Amino acid sequence: GGKVLNWQAAYGDAIRPILLEGMGNGLDIVEKFEDACPSPLPAADSLRASLKTLRNMARLILRREQ
Repeated sequence: GGKVLNWQAAYGDAIRPILLEGMGNGLDIVEKFEDACPSPLPAADSLRASLKTLRNMARLILRREQ
């Protein structure tokens, strides 16, 4: 999905994304092949990714409380 594309844009050939099916809607994991620093993201993309992460964390917490 889109998150995998963000990882690939940042790390290029230093990683290999893998989708594990059968776990909810699927679980993306990233296998690291070599040490690499991520390419800098524009500030707007970094903020968007952080807000999405916070939203998803809140959803998980709310599900546990129900």
